[in-house]
Amino acid sequence: MFEKPLDTQEKHKDTPLKPEELQLKPEELQLAFEEFNLKKEWTIKDLLKLLNLQNCKTNYSPEEKFKGNTTAHALASVFGEEKWLSFSEDKKHHIWEVCYNATDEDWLLNYGKTHWQLNEKQLEKLKKVSFEKDYARLSYKALAKLVPKMKQGLSYADACQELGYHHSESASKYDEKLGLLGEPPNIRNPIVQQALFEIRKVVNAIIQQFGKPDIIRIELARELKNSKEHREEEQKKIKKNEENNQRIKKILLQELPALGGKEENISRNDVIKYKLWEECKGICPYTGRNVSVAQLFNGEFEVEHILPYSRTLDDSFANKTICEREFNLKKGNLTPWEMYAQGIITKEHYNAILQRVKNFSYNKYKKFEQEELDEDFIKRQLNDTAYIAREAKKWICTILDENNVQVSKGEATRTLGRLWGLDKILNKYHLNIKNREDQRHHAIDAIIVACTTRSVLQKLSTYKSKGLKHEKKDFPAPWESFHSDVKKAVNQILVHYKIRKRLRGQLHNETIYGAVLDKNRNHLTDESKQKVYAVRKPLHSLTPAQVHKIADKTIRELVKQRIREFGADPNAKKCKIPKNCFNEPIYMPCKNGRGNPIKKVRIHDVAKHNILLREFSDVKPEKKRPHKHAYVETENNHHIVIYEESEWDSKKKKTTTKQTGETISLLEAIERKKQGLPVIQTDLGEGKRFLLSLMKNEMVLLDNPDEHFLTAKLRWDEQKKQFFDQNDQPLSHQELSKYLYRVQKFDKNLSIVFRHHLASKVDEVTKEAGYFNRSASKFKGIKVEISILGEISPAK
Repeated sequence: MFEKPLDTQEKHKDTPLKPEELQLKPEELQLAFEEFNLKKEWTIKDLLKLLNLQNCKTNYSPEEKFKGNTTAHALASVFGEEKWLSFSEDKKHHIWEVCYNATDEDWLLNYGKTHWQLNEKQLEKLKKVSFEKDYARLSYKALAKLVPKMKQGLSYADACQELGYHHSESASKYDEKLGLLGEPPNIRNPIVQQALFEIRKVVNAIIQQFGKPDIIRIELARELKNSKEHREEEQKKIKKNEENNQRIKKILLQELPALGGKEENISRNDVIKYKLWEECKGICPYTGRNVSVAQLFNGEFEVEHILPYSRTLDDSFANKTICEREFNLKKGNLTPWEMYAQGIITKEHYNAILQRVKNFSYNKYKKFEQEELDEDFIKRQLNDTAYIAREAKKWICTILDENNVQVSKGEATRTLGRLWGLDKILNKYHLNIKNREDQRHHAIDAIIVACTTRSVLQKLSTYKSKGLKHEKKDFPAPWESFHSDVKKAVNQILVHYKIRKRLRGQLHNETIYGAVLDKNRNHLTDESKQKVYAVRKPLHSLTPAQVHKIADKTIRELVKQRIREFGADPNAKKCKIPKNCFNEPIYMPCKNGRGNPIKKVRIHDVAKHNILLREFSDVKPEKKRPHKHAYVETENNHHIVIYEESEWDSKKKKTTTKQTGETISLLEAIERKKQGLPVIQTDLGEGKRFLLSLMKNEMVLLDNPDEHFLTAKLRWDEQKKQFFDQNDQPLSHQELSKYLYRVQKFDKNLSIVFRHHLASKVDEVTKEAGYFNRSASKFKGIKVEISILGEISPAK
């Protein structure tokens, strides 16, 4: 609970207390935890009063405020403190998870009413619950281990050390015995943070196997150098922005008493939120509602990405505005234009939004109008790469002297690759042109960076400043056999891919389906016994195939007639619906003229993999209708299991065995974990023998009978860490590389797509070498693992 040790010393004692007497005792910590865990904030004065230590002084100001458990405080206000404290930790976590992940307020309130038996007053409080949007420094799993240790009286640092973690103050330190990198610094950029963790794995693996390197060289992104005028202009912008930030902080301190008059309580997000509020002139762009400063910070309004962050990775100010929380939940993962196109908001509502934002900057205004997402990923990638390199250098300097951590620019790498003739190695036509379709081009870049000394960089810089052309004779290779040595090393490379085993992602498609019932009120099926579902689709999003599946015959013909009016044939095999086909509304026929406009149509279609999401139990029995059900299609697949199934063949009078499989969705994998079952089940029941499971990016050696490569005949020598063929001859990495593939994707129909481990880009249309599609029943191969240093072994 305490980041720093809380020292207590009596005011009038001349001699200080012994060090062990300066720390709070375990029972005092427990008492403080129980008292402040459900409070939004507390002061040192409150703590001293609770522990009857008013005559003591601390290394904190008595009035200094600390945050309590704001999440527990919010949820305890809904359930009541006594009831909340009676819940187990798992139940508390489940309640938080449901509230945090809920995107539909009505659904959440209904869930709270049916599953948690909340009354109307509690439901009103549940509507107002808003969690802080920030990154946790530690995972839930880590906290579950740390907190009990801290309750025993250990400090945060000591608890981390006992469990083998690196606490925040020692993140820049390392294991003195091995000189290994500790945890990377906590950076609020997920791409950079992930890259640093990968760097840590590679560097530590190298140190453990080969010892600490003398020099580590890092490549910076290839960024264009700005002109002097541009740099001066940027400095002016930075200064102006800092002055504006200070102005806003002063306003917030006056307007928000909860900040306690302390500037350090104002976060960067608070400043951004106020800037967006000023830009909107205190009016929500989406709803037109007036927003006071108090409402801006009480959870009613949020910072919202105009173009969804998950689809653009654009977290810039130009892609943000403020939005009423309820409307933001409705908007979800859509753009403003998509909300209109899908019928979530009317044309009038959409035009009103555009009218409110007409005075925004041109770039921001165009985001509200944008119909298709066209992200500038290259620019973002360069910025992130440069950021990664800068942070990596600072971090690696914790295990090496700063002079031994050197940085070269990507431009130098490109030039030296050409001068040293390394671009020819992977070029199929032996041209000195880089082949980016082969993953090993990254390894060649790494070799160049490793061999780029400061003297070479200095020479390159001198040539550039004098306008001299880089000649091969002026930049000789690092040693005589350099080219052949690099080629030999590169041919032995087996590529390692990161496998994401975490149970996280979209569980199901957002579209809600309803069951289509037959005359007997049973779920209707088609000729192949597949269940038929109903779903409502906006006219603008209809595909040609869906036009023929419109349930109402009259509406179906009206839609077809409209398509014909715009010059397309809805019955043609390659029909394309014109873009502006449904700009003008279609009206239902009516005796008295024109009826209501048609905005959405009901589609009847079959689906193999829909699952029941929830059942509506509030249907009145007197209406003689069965309970309504909401079905969804599972979105992401977690893994595929391949197994042999034995069954008795009555005709042949013998047991036959066939190979088949089963695709497990992410939703099903999570359910298994919740029930305490293995996520990957190897015990499949009587008559089924588990062979292997496959996830995305896992690696396999595939059989190739034409080249007499049969994995069933391979032998693995654990002592030599090597595969041997049927003739008991050792197989090199270069020989195995030809048959090594990674799982690119798989579907619910048990089709698995494999891509060669060296291929970064493959033409899937022409099915060039490097791309294979196999069904689970025809898979022949073995699953293997490639270590972070490129060593191969059978999968465990």
